[in-house]
This record gives sequence, structure tokens and C-alpha cells, in this order.
Amino acid sequence: EAGYSLKKKDFFANFWTIGLFAVMGTIVSTFIVGYCVYLVGLMGLVPIDTSSPMEALLFGALISAVDPVATLSILGNPELNCDPLLYSLVFGESVLNDAVAIVLFKTFMKFYDLGEEFTSATVPAVLIDFLANSIGSVFVGIATSLLCCYLCKNTQMRRYPELETSIIFLFAYGSYAFSEALELSGIMSLFFAGVCLSHYNVYNLSATSKITANYIFKSMAVMSEFFVFLYMGMGFFTGRFNEFYFIFIILVVFFCLLGRVANVFPFSALANLGRQHQIPFKMQVLIWFAGLRGAIAFALSQNMPGAHRDVYISTTLSVVILTTVVCGGLTEPMLTRMGMKTEGGDKGTDDERPYEQLVRGSGDAEGQQTPPQRSRPRLEPRTGVRGFWHRFDNLYMKPYFGGSGVEQRSGVASSMALRDNTEVSY
Repeated sequence: EAGYSLKKKDFFANFWTIGLFAVMGTIVSTFIVGYCVYLVGLMGLVPIDTSSPMEALLFGALISAVDPVATLSILGNPELNCDPLLYSLVFGESVLNDAVAIVLFKTFMKFYDLGEEFTSATVPAVLIDFLANSIGSVFVGIATSLLCCYLCKNTQMRRYPELETSIIFLFAYGSYAFSEALELSGIMSLFFAGVCLSHYNVYNLSATSKITANYIFKSMAVMSEFFVFLYMGMGFFTGRFNEFYFIFIILVVFFCLLGRVANVFPFSALANLGRQHQIPFKMQVLIWFAGLRGAIAFALSQNMPGAHRDVYISTTLSVVILTTVVCGGLTEPMLTRMGMKTEGGDKGTDDERPYEQLVRGSGDAEGQQTPPQRSRPRLEPRTGVRGFWHRFDNLYMKPYFGGSGVEQRSGVASSMALRDNTEVSY
């Protein structure tokens, strides 16, 4: 859904920073919130299992899933002219953070079911299992999506738009289902499948499929979001959950804010060491403020084990509502206060235009999209990891799987043409 509403160039340019926030930030937040909740239980302020910190760490993992729906809807408003770097960091962290939180929750659940005592010696085993689960999920998502890209590029499927849309849906769902069958993370696999499909396959589709698939998946996403929040609202106002501990709710909100402080500011400073465009302190404050909890946290709370499950569900639901209403409602004043609104209107670039404009004037009868033109072309980086990836992507990936900024041919001739092409367009 966000492939074109999000400024893709900002997302991919900041992917390392986003990954740092999402992966390391979620782990730090999980342990901070988890152990704080465990201490609250030891103090007797809330009836939870204090025989082991594992239950509290499960709650810390689920409540660390950041889902700033309200904030992103405001940041994406063109009238506010929000800084694109801020939007890409908040969006990217929230999407990847969900997948990381789910994997971490499943990892803790595995150790909880085994009944192992959680000690300092258990931490390395948990992290190793988490990394293995994450890497396996990423591999499945990328492999599945690349197969879809190869089929769409090297067959005549673009002549049948209804098949193109169906194939995209089936391969995306297939990455999720295959990962779940292997006891990996379907959400993380699906996320990386979406990244690959957005980077390669959108340029292989016919003009009809580009528009159709965009609005079909966007409508499905909106309806799913409506149903999830409707379910949460009905659970809150119909009295389905009765065990509300208001002191515990306020403390959990404070612990979540504390966990955000412990990961946003240190990791921003770490990311700035390797960034040409620094993340200013005011932007870091807004990223910290955008740490709302949402549907993923509430969905994971339904899987909490033990006799105190209702306590965790009601607390999660209350935290979701409080952060969405309070933090989401104060996003626009915070943007104004921190000066994060860019001057002038957003005229839009080729990457930021909707599908109708992107596919208008396609290059051939089959709807092959011509590479978008920029008023200020960017040169391909020559050094570093990013430069190596650009060269590898242009020489070996795009000729076989599709993409922008390359001639849609395969084989040696295409590779030779790409060697002389120093301009990159997303």
C-alpha cells in the first residue's frame, strides 16, 4: 500500500538506520519494559507471575510493537509538508518493528513453553534463536518475491492483467504461509517480499495491473485496519475485559516512553556517525513521541499465556487507546513546535506521483513503464556498501527481475549497457 505514498528514495536510503531502530530498538525496549513490569509484580502492585521474568518479557515484547497509524496519517498530509526524512524513519521503523516484535514474542514463547528458567545464560540462546528466525524469514520472503518477479518479467503474463494481480497476491500470501509452515515469522517474510516486489516487480506489470493492484491492496489494507480497530473498540466499551489496574496502565505507559528514550536517542547518535544527512535532535524527539502502540500489540496480547492473561490484554488495550488518542492527537502541534514542516508546497517527483501518473504514457503497447525522469539526476555511489549494492543491483539483479533505470533486457548486452549507466533512479 505504501509503495508510492511513501517516498521510496528516502526509505531505501535510510534502510540501515530504520533497521537499527527497529531491530536493536525493539530488543532494548523489550528488556527495559519487561524487567520494569517484573519489578512492579515483585512489589505487589499488580497480580502477575513473578516466579520467572519470562511472562513479563513476553509482555515487553508485544508492547514494544510500534504502530503509529494516527501519526503517519498526519505526517503524510501534503498540507503539512512534513520532512520526508522524518516520515520515512517513522514509517520504516513502525513496519519493520512489528515483524521484529512478533519474532521476539514467538522466541520468548518457545522458551516459556519449554518451562526453562530465564537467567543471564538464557539471553544468548534467545538472541541466537531470534536471529535464526529473522534471517530465515527474510530469506523466504526475498526468494519467494524474486521468483514472482522473474515470472512476471520473463513471461507474457502482462497480456492478462487479471492473472498478474492474482499472481502477486498468491506469491505474497505464499511467502507468509511458507514461513509459518517452517515455524518462522510470516509477517517479516511478507514485509521483505513487499519490499522486493515494490523495487523490482512493479516495473514488470502492465499499466492496467499497476492501477488495479494498487487500489485492490489498498482497499484490503484499509478494511482490515477498520475491522481491527473496531474489534478493539468493541472490546473496550462492551466491558469484555474487566481486570483494569489503572496504576499498572499508567506505569506501563511510562515504561514504554522510557524504553523509547533508551533506544531512539542512543541509536540516533550511532546512526549519525555514518550518515551524510544527520538526524537532528528535534527530529529524534518527534520519533520518540511517535511511539504509539496499536493493532499488532493488541493481537499479540491475545496469545499471552497464564492465569493473568486478561490483565495483560486490558492493559495493552488501554495503552493502545491512550497513546493513539493523546500522542496521535498532539502530532500536528509537535510538528509545529519542533519546526519539522518544510517550507513551500510539495510539487512531487516521479517517485511520489500516484499510479495513474506513473503509468500514463507508458513506453509500449503492453504497458511497459518508461523509467521516471528527474530534474536533478543523482549519480551512483562509487564506494562503500551502498555503492557496491547499486552496482550489483544494476548489473545482476535488474536485468533478470526488473526495475527502474535500466533497459528492460536480459543477458550480456543489458549488462554491458548498464556498465556505462551512472545514473540511478528509484
